[in-house]
Amino acid sequence: MTPHDSPIRVLMITSEWPVPDGRPRTTFFIKRQAEFLQAAGVAVDVFHFTGAKRPWNYFKAWLQVRRRMAQRPYDLAHAQFGMSGLLALPKRLPLVVTFRGDDVQGIVGWNGRVTLAGRVLQVLCRAVALWADAAIVVSEHMKAFLPRSVRPRVVPSGLDLNLFRPVPRDEARRRLGLPLDRRLVLFVGNPAEPRKRYPLACDGRCAGVHVGAGRLAQHGQRSARVQSPCGLRPGGRRAPPSPRDRGL
Repeated sequence: MTPHDSPIRVLMITSEWPVPDGRPRTTFFIKRQAEFLQAAGVAVDVFHFTGAKRPWNYFKAWLQVRRRMAQRPYDLAHAQFGMSGLLALPKRLPLVVTFRGDDVQGIVGWNGRVTLAGRVLQVLCRAVALWADAAIVVSEHMKAFLPRSVRPRVVPSGLDLNLFRPVPRDEARRRLGLPLDRRLVLFVGNPAEPRKRYPLACDGRCAGVHVGAGRLAQHGQRSARVQSPCGLRPGGRRAPPSPRDRGL
């Protein structure tokens, strides 16, 4: 882009960021991507909505997106997660959709099978992929979950190397308040999510360490805690899964 060119204007559609308290939780990668694009000279306008798995919320958000597209001169729309892409259909702009996991792989229950809601989600997101002008997946294996006619690009969620950099192990543990003399497994996912396979992190007979990924990225310390293996309650019962938006 030359100094005489106007910046590319992107409408980014997401239900994950920004959130009311201003913190992006485990979807910090969306905030980081928007900031990196802006630093590269792209004009990014974020449209946030609350899906909460309610069709009425999606319909209201769809109307708002229609209105915003009519009022502002965007060059393209970028939907974060497949369900957000529904808000850009029928297309008024070229549409790019980033698929990030459950949207095309389906929601998995504790029995290891895709749930009914997960199958509906897969069907809708595959339809979005067919309508999109470009599809992005964040890992190579996700290509297999999209229709064969779709040719996605693999764009992993990047790291801010100004924030994340190698430091000596003991120094890192001291900053996080972790024991220096124990073997630890660092688990940054949600233990209640079956797809994250938290029990595998417990099989090594190590002390489990659960880190809130968004908080660790923002504060860099005092966000880790050592906890009992596999997050089991007394008596061996697993704690019930906590609610999660899943990009819906």
